[in-house]
Amino acid sequence: MSGTIEFDSAKYDQLIGQLGGTLQEFTDGAAGPLPLTADVQLQPAGQTWAPAVDLVGAGTSLFGMISETNDFLVNGVTDLRAALAQGRSIFNDTEDLATVTAEQFDQAVGHPLGTVRSLGTVRSRREGTEQL
Repeated sequence: MSGTIEFDSAKYDQLIGQLGGTLQEFTDGAAGPLPLTADVQLQPAGQTWAPAVDLVGAGTSLFGMISETNDFLVNGVTDLRAALAQGRSIFNDTEDLATVTAEQFDQAVGHPLGTVRSLGTVRSRREGTEQL
């Protein structure tokens, strides 16, 4: 079975919009803004019972790692969205992105997409580093 894949300006704009929605989701919880930082506590600070002290410490560590990863992803998606918005001018020359080469798209963006910050490496305090 064969078919034609088309990626027109409306779909391109939809992709940029979806990235904007993704950025919003990184900062909003179900009930509104929810900053995921190491300040989020699973139990009040100042616990004296050992299991509660351990839970506070583990929660601080967990939310610290979540915050680092979240910030890293926000930066990467922001850069990608900006590069795609900059490359929007490609539709001045064509209405179907599927017919454009990567080199032509790089020229429209104004720089090779490879210079956009990649999702790269996420640091884990426990396990070293992990490539995404």
